[in-house]
Amino acid sequence: MGLKNKVKNTVLLLDLYGGRSRPFILPFLYLSTFFNYWEINCTIFRWHEGEDGLLLDFINDEHITHVFINVIMGSVLALVEPLGKLIKTAYPNIEIWVGGTAVLYIGELLSASPYIDHVSIGNPRANFSAFVNELATKGFVFSEPKHPLSYPPLAVNRHLDVFVHKHAAGSGTIEAINIASSSGCHHRCSFCYLARATRWCQSPKELVADMTMLQEKHNVCYFEFSDDNFPSDFDRVKEIIRRVKDAKLDFSFFCLASIDVLSRGTLDTMVAGGLKKLFIGVDALQSDRIKQLNKNYGPDSVYQVIDIVRQYPIDLTLAVVLGSYGETRDQIQALYDWVNLIKPEICSFAFLTPYPHTNIYKQSIRRGFVPPNTLAGWAEISKFGNPKLLNPLIDVNEYLEWKQRFLDLGTREFRSGIGDSIRRVPKQKVIELPIGIGRYTNTYADPYQLKR
Repeated sequence: MGLKNKVKNTVLLLDLYGGRSRPFILPFLYLSTFFNYWEINCTIFRWHEGEDGLLLDFINDEHITHVFINVIMGSVLALVEPLGKLIKTAYPNIEIWVGGTAVLYIGELLSASPYIDHVSIGNPRANFSAFVNELATKGFVFSEPKHPLSYPPLAVNRHLDVFVHKHAAGSGTIEAINIASSSGCHHRCSFCYLARATRWCQSPKELVADMTMLQEKHNVCYFEFSDDNFPSDFDRVKEIIRRVKDAKLDFSFFCLASIDVLSRGTLDTMVAGGLKKLFIGVDALQSDRIKQLNKNYGPDSVYQVIDIVRQYPIDLTLAVVLGSYGETRDQIQALYDWVNLIKPEICSFAFLTPYPHTNIYKQSIRRGFVPPNTLAGWAEISKFGNPKLLNPLIDVNEYLEWKQRFLDLGTREFRSGIGDSIRRVPKQKVIELPIGIGRYTNTYADPYQLKR
């Protein structure tokens, strides 16, 4: 069991992502598990605009000593300093900690904020001992552990009910939860941080033990894996599915995957094992764009893999990215025409963002990009839906029009809920692709051809 507190601390996990439908952001599931394991009091508060008074009353009523905020590159960065000032003005002795992926990019700006007391570089899952050491240094626990420790099981978490949510399933709903079993990616995409982040992986045995507990105690049978690339270690995926079957769990799941890790073999195994929804990023079709983004596959692989995916009874979220240097209208039109043929259930859209310490950032600086020097500035520029003005060939208004056109390609008509997905009927047809992309054989069904 965890070490006893050195002093009486009550940690507030302050959720600034209140607009989301999920109960609380994923990192707080694991932070609260960590604190419960170490017998450090913690509680959770979801802030919404206009609720400053409620937040201050909550801090007072719960005797909060520390506030933890998870920060990613996005709109939440604009809230950190205003709310930090609010808290510090009312309760000067409270310590405000921040951690999360934004630390990898703008740790210096976070450290310079007058309202942030500590920028955490530890991770309770990726580096258990480092995070414990931070807590020990700050007086949370008596000392560092004397022997290596792994992340504790979710069974010790006393807040699990707030992370379980309802998900549509046919004519009713089922219990679902967003979890992560690994982090990091083997790719080296020029715009992404994942290859640079600390990697960790939960063993299949530990993961399935967590899932079994969640099903037995909270009736969870749909698991939304937020792993950066869940099938990248396919032997591990097969082991997870084998253990799930041995445990006789009622198991359906969603995951993210890259083009290079998907095939008939991986899809056969995952669909038979419970895969219902899949998120795939396709950031470019043309060879020069793919090379610029440093992808490790070419256009043919994209066409072939998505063609295979559409033969399975799974909902597809197809993510696209626009806004790289040199991108032309013809190339965007070609991507749009292809996505229109694919007819994904959801078309997820983002504009390329030059995050610090990425290759795209370095290219952008050389081409005149001026990075923000405030947290609020980075909040604005890192919003997925905002054009970044990296490409002088296309103006903001035109890019925004493209954004809406792509979003409208999400049909949603095949979204049938967990447990009764609609199987598409294979149909051979040859598609002539525009802008010299070539020809390929499409075997997914037309939208109206369904086998129920």
